[in-house]
Amino acid sequence: MLLAQGAEGIAVGLSTKVMSHNFCELIDASIKYLRKEPFELYPDFLTGGLVDVREYNDGKRGGRIRVRAKVEIVDKKTLKITEIPFGTTTSDLIDSILNANEKGKIKIKK
Repeated sequence: MLLAQGAEGIAVGLSTKVMSHNFCELIDASIKYLRKEPFELYPDFLTGGLVDVREYNDGKRGGRIRVRAKVEIVDKKTLKITEIPFGTTTSDLIDSILNANEKGKIKIKK
């Protein structure tokens, strides 16, 4: 259940974040584990987005994942955000767009 729902917490001098995983993938990995077969299991998020798990380290200490929004270019003046990373709030998304505008990566029509 912990892997399916994820968790976050802070103890004395130590913080932890367990990312949520896809329930069907957890079942498949459990069966492979019991059969002593190799398996790969990575976090999966309900809100979608793209995830880079090259530095995941099998969930052990020091592992790291990077998540990105899925952005489509509709036309010359329109970007369409179809999926956002896990834990992203509306204010985070707005701040990210404004920061990209300030850095000259995108232009916002006023």
